[in-house]
Amino acid sequence: VAGQEQSLWEAFLALRDWARQQVEPSLTWLPDWIEPYAIDIAPILVIILTLLAAWRRSAEIWGIFSPIFRRIRMWTTGYEPPKSEAEIAGEAAKRAEEAAVKTQLDIEEIRALLAAQAVETKNSGGALSEDALERAVAAAQEILASNDPSKEIARDALRDGDLQAAEDALEEAFERETAAISRLDDEVTLLQQKSAETAREKAAMAAVRSAAEALRWYQKAAELDPNDCRTQIELSRLYRATGDLTSSRKAGYAALELADNDIARAAAIADIGSILMAQGMLPEAMESYKGCLALWQRSAAAEPDVISHRRNVSWAHDKIGTILNINGDTDGALEQFQSSLEIQRRLTEEDSSRTDLQLGFAKAHQNIGWVHRKKGDYAASLDCYQITKDILAGLAAESPADQTVQKALSSAHIAIGELGLIRDDADEALQNFRKSLDITRPLAMADESNLLLQVSLSECHRKLGMAFERLGDMSVAMQHYQEALAIEKHCSAIDPDNNQIQVPLALTHDRIGDLCRKQDELDTALEHYEAALTIKRNLTQQDPNNSMFHSELTNSYVQNGDVH
Repeated sequence: VAGQEQSLWEAFLALRDWARQQVEPSLTWLPDWIEPYAIDIAPILVIILTLLAAWRRSAEIWGIFSPIFRRIRMWTTGYEPPKSEAEIAGEAAKRAEEAAVKTQLDIEEIRALLAAQAVETKNSGGALSEDALERAVAAAQEILASNDPSKEIARDALRDGDLQAAEDALEEAFERETAAISRLDDEVTLLQQKSAETAREKAAMAAVRSAAEALRWYQKAAELDPNDCRTQIELSRLYRATGDLTSSRKAGYAALELADNDIARAAAIADIGSILMAQGMLPEAMESYKGCLALWQRSAAAEPDVISHRRNVSWAHDKIGTILNINGDTDGALEQFQSSLEIQRRLTEEDSSRTDLQLGFAKAHQNIGWVHRKKGDYAASLDCYQITKDILAGLAAESPADQTVQKALSSAHIAIGELGLIRDDADEALQNFRKSLDITRPLAMADESNLLLQVSLSECHRKLGMAFERLGDMSVAMQHYQEALAIEKHCSAIDPDNNQIQVPLALTHDRIGDLCRKQDELDTALEHYEAALTIKRNLTQQDPNNSMFHSELTNSYVQNGDVH
């Protein structure tokens, strides 16, 4: 103040204004009629206290006035000043001590009530365990000490000495908690089903890229939602695709047990039929296919506009025809395949733009060609195969990136090539096997992790080896056999339990053994025959119910015996 060269009065007024600025915000809680006077009086007090603060004893003086101001504020506004942590802790400890003392007093009274109840029970002939009283007292003590809101009524009843009311309150609390658990269980179930559906969607997306990856995700879906029929059916199909027929059959029967309508039951029965057929159990497979055919026919009659029902009926006719043809009933097989062809023809006439329907139509022709081949009518067989090839070639030209179409076209060339070998037309066989190789090789190179595509590539080489062997070019034939063998060995090392790899591997060993035997290389022939025998023995041990495996095993023993 002196530095600003003010007079004493001006300095005092400046000091007053400063003090007023300091205290005015703190006095807004006062009633309106008091506040103006307080604002004038407070600066004077602040100035006085500020001057007194220069002395050592000013703190003590402030300590006298501070509680007065605090009490006035509490009295007029109800304001409670914040407590220190030490004060809070002290009050909590005090309450806990009081509660403990009260609980102890309560528990002694409750013990007496429980003891009286126990005596009454004994006197009436009731049975009590030795520590029943102590356990009841301990339970009461836990309830009294608990801060669980759901047990508040039980605590009050115990303190009132009403044991029955306490039990009733505990029962009500239990019912509420059980209901809450049920709601939570329902929420968990819904979340699990949602996660399972996500896993199924992921699996379906992965299936076109990797059967093993799709299988892994369907397994996750089954863990989350074990009662879903669709998941079990897909698991069964993927297990079969990867060669695990035991797991495939287990999943198939699980799907059948879970099926709750004709469509689901038919799908499960059809899948079981495919498993039985892969195991060589043709009579049992036939019964399954007849069962699913009846169910699908019923669905198709009820909903004739649903294309999938009619396609399923066609599929069942194909499977029944396949078994009949294998068993030599070519007339019965032809009847089934023609029924399938008629369904596929009507479907393509209704919607010729659908590739999947065109594929079914082509496959129906190929099946009929197979029957004619079995009958020895090679000209009719070739006509059917050519129709199949022409349909597929048109689809391939329209959709060159469609892997399903390309694989079907490759299969059609294989069928024509095999017919060429039967007709002793090795040149035609060679031409078609080469076309099959040209189609399959890019597919296999583009997806080296797809083992079944690799096995398809090995089949092309094996068929080419057979064609060159028929033409008398044993060196080139052996090169193709060795190509096939190298591919199959590579696939076998990756997936040694997959019989869709092991069966072709054994077949290639047999072809090499036969070629070596023709060239009097008996030691090499025996080496390959023994390799084929080992594979077939393992397959038979893994799947002892597979009659085809037993038949192949017998042939291998004969081959080995002939060389020895």
